[in-house]
Amino acid sequence: MPKVFRVLFLSAFFATLILAIIYFPELKESLTHEKEAQLKQEAALTEANQLLLLNRPLDALQIVKERRDLIDSETLEGQAWLEVLVKGSEALPDPEQLKEVFYFYPEALKDHEKGALLIAPRLIAEGDDEGYRQLRAFYKNQESDPATWMMLDADSLIISGEPDQAATLLQSRYFEGSEDTPRLIRLALLHLNHHPKVAWDYLEQARKKDPTNLDITLFRARLLESAGKPKLAEKEWDFAKASGALKDPVAKDELVDFYIRNQSYPKALEVLQYDLSYSINDTLLLKALFLSKAIEPLPFSFPTKEESVKGFSASLPEGKFWDAPTAPAVLKPGEALAQEPSALWLRTLENLRVKREADALVLLENDMQNTTFDPAMKAALKSLLKVRLKDESPPEALTAFLNLPFNEPSEVIEYMKGPDAFSTLFLARGWNEAALSLYPNGPHSNAQPEWTKEALAKALRKNRGLKEALAYLALQSDTPGLNWIEANYLLQNHQEEEGIALLQKLADSSGPEARKAALLLAERAFKNGAWEDTKRALSLQPEALNSIKGQTLLARIALMVEDEDEAEKIYESIQDDSMEAKSYLSKRAFEAGDYKKAYQLTEELLKADPDNRTLIENLNYLMQAQKAS
Repeated sequence: MPKVFRVLFLSAFFATLILAIIYFPELKESLTHEKEAQLKQEAALTEANQLLLLNRPLDALQIVKERRDLIDSETLEGQAWLEVLVKGSEALPDPEQLKEVFYFYPEALKDHEKGALLIAPRLIAEGDDEGYRQLRAFYKNQESDPATWMMLDADSLIISGEPDQAATLLQSRYFEGSEDTPRLIRLALLHLNHHPKVAWDYLEQARKKDPTNLDITLFRARLLESAGKPKLAEKEWDFAKASGALKDPVAKDELVDFYIRNQSYPKALEVLQYDLSYSINDTLLLKALFLSKAIEPLPFSFPTKEESVKGFSASLPEGKFWDAPTAPAVLKPGEALAQEPSALWLRTLENLRVKREADALVLLENDMQNTTFDPAMKAALKSLLKVRLKDESPPEALTAFLNLPFNEPSEVIEYMKGPDAFSTLFLARGWNEAALSLYPNGPHSNAQPEWTKEALAKALRKNRGLKEALAYLALQSDTPGLNWIEANYLLQNHQEEEGIALLQKLADSSGPEARKAALLLAERAFKNGAWEDTKRALSLQPEALNSIKGQTLLARIALMVEDEDEAEKIYESIQDDSMEAKSYLSKRAFEAGDYKKAYQLTEELLKADPDNRTLIENLNYLMQAQKAS
């Protein structure tokens, strides 16, 4: 080796040796720190996995959160931390976290079907068809939950606008017991609009397989209502309530809407009454506020923080339906909550109150989603506003809605443009508080229909009390309908003498109120043990005397004076229409040993009251008695 190279080599060697001597302690320390850090990460990973085994996913995820930068899919260590994140999110469960993982590391969900099933419905709902297909491909040949995947595949087809393919898929197989319920419900949904009978049949199959499933009950209620059978729909809702459906705020919200749509306002108020002093979400609270301002006042006792919906409802000035300056931010026009039917109606009513009729019409016409829970009221109010603001001719539906007794079209239009039109509209729908709030203090229409005066008196009685109702009635002219209402209110107010005198006056006249007055006088006399006064009151009106109630009173009097033959004769004359008569005659037949007749009458009673345990026991006893005889 040339001398110059040897010199350079030795120089480099000694330089390296000197540097190693100088920096060796620091290098050693650095390697030690790296080793310690590595050991800490391994210990943390072990701890996180142990926490998962101990069913403490929240604690495990906290450890992952502190080391989020270690997560990746390229290294073994990164994959291990990713696995803990997925398992912990599955165990919580936290579908949003899992969805985030899927978007960054889709392969991480490949062996986690539970997690995949948590995020799949969200991908479908958000219209991420490509994401759902990618996720679904992981389990095409290894699904352990075929029923759920089939439902998701069907949902994906429905959302993608392929209902026929969805129906074909859902009809391709069935599952045992309650596992088949989601499939049958989806088939019912697919046939709801065009083949309601087929939809109903699918629901019947679902109920047989899963009789306690509330989703089926709620679906049946919706189907019955859409078919124009609200009474049957209400029975389904009654079953749902008894089964605990109202623990779900969404179901409670839907039930309140159902009651409002069908003008069952007391029931809607009852559903919400309990929640007013407790936890209640904003949507339900707005419904409670609407019912309180439009139907019947409810007690509100909420904190008055203005930014909250509760505070807004508590601080809303008396007499106002809406107060824009104090409305919380979430209720500003355009926000989701402001589009709720309750908010829409409250804002509309406030515009009517301050005589901004054009603004009220704009609000109703801009409700493109048609979210109102009373379409008939919305249509009627829009038509009325157009008559008042644009001189449009009133449609027949509006005249029928207002129940105006006028013969001339000009009289109808004059009334619709008059001061009482809005209160009349709301009285016609039972929106009593809105009607009272919008009832003008000044002049009224010259030809105010009697039915509106009667409805107003009843609204005052319900919402303001007897004193205000009687004060209003005292200012009205004498009519049979108003006199009947006033007589009842006088009696309720313990003004016996005045009430009885008004009833006597009515009973001496003619018409339906005369018959009702005679019956009420007879009932009161009977309760007081005045048999002759009872008969005298009934004799004032032949229709009262010959009515089921009148004949029942006479039969009871016969029993009181121990004239059982007369009582039996009267009861036999009304047995087709009187449960009391059937009950008495059944008892008499049993005592006489006529078990066949007693059985027949008891069977008729049971049809009217199928859950009556006493009647069921009596019927069984009579069956045995007939066999024995």
